[in-house]
Amino acid sequence: MLIGYDELKRHFGGSSRADVAARLKKMGIRYLLRPDGRPVTTLDAVNAALKMRRRTPHTHPDEAETAQTVEVP
Repeated sequence: MLIGYDELKRHFGGSSRADVAARLKKMGIRYLLRPDGRPVTTLDAVNAALKMRRRTPHTHPDEAETAQTVEVP
């Protein structure tokens, strides 16, 4: 999912395009600058910088796989 300049500014703060880009750089979030100078990034880049794992079936099994078996006498 692509995150545009307006949303980045709202979540990370900053008063200008350069300020938003500096905040992203300080947090270690990879971003690209559009031709007009506005930074854009992806949700995966933000999660990677924050060391959050993606929610996939392999990392978060459903309840059926993790359910415990109880034996009734």
